[in-house]
Amino acid sequence: MATAAQVSSFLGVVHRHGIKELDTARVYNAGKSEELLGAVSAHSRFAVSTKAPAFAPGSLSERNILDNCAKTTSLEEQCRAINTLHREGRFDRFGVSNISDAEVQEMYDICVREGYVLPTVYQGGYNPIGRGPEKTLFPLLRKLDMSFYAFSPLAGGLLAKPLSDIPTRLKGRGSRR
Repeated sequence: MATAAQVSSFLGVVHRHGIKELDTARVYNAGKSEELLGAVSAHSRFAVSTKAPAFAPGSLSERNILDNCAKTTSLEEQCRAINTLHREGRFDRFGVSNISDAEVQEMYDICVREGYVLPTVYQGGYNPIGRGPEKTLFPLLRKLDMSFYAFSPLAGGLLAKPLSDIPTRLKGRGSRR
């Protein structure tokens, strides 16, 4: 969608179907997703979740929100910056994405120890093919009372394709041609 009018029309449809929350990021729609949602005041009808990618320079500074922990920025510094943003009223819920179980626990422990806002949401990949989170992540999130938001529930589109579009044999290293 390229225009505010298109986004507004789309949001009208999803709102009528009971959708109450939108997930976005600066990198979606060639960088226009957040702009367009702001232009149509989506926040007045929906809870809007967004993220700042860790691969963008400075994205884990005190000016930004966390998605993927940067190994060069300590978890203590990240938690402190996130807490500052929370105190400023910049967001309601603190979520993390694509970090290890150990990092989830460590961030949680830091937040408890320092009296910071606690992470309450974990966003990660989960689908009928990729069920790895069931082993250790889901039990940890239950223990910490954190929600799980799945992305790629159709395995990157694999489960939505007609069988004729799925190769019967993958070509590549080790395959027989």
